[in-house]
Amino acid sequence: MRALSEERAVKSEESPDPVTFHSSLFTMSAKLRAVAEELVVQSRAASPTRDSALTLLAADALITLAVEAEAVSDIRTLTSDS
Repeated sequence: MRALSEERAVKSEESPDPVTFHSSLFTMSAKLRAVAEELVVQSRAASPTRDSALTLLAADALITLAVEAEAVSDIRTLTSDS
């Protein structure tokens, strides 16, 4: 019986605090968006080549990840009118 309660204590220590976990996802979302925006700026500054197209694809992937992270963090941020 004691081993089970010790195992539960260890598991609860390993689990992230939900508030901290969600706020870190929101922070990650903001960072991903910032990097994606910088990639778009770089792509627009370059001549239209295969490399600039790949840069845009990378930006698109990062924006997708940012939106997913934000949705996991708080779905209301994606559905608000503001």
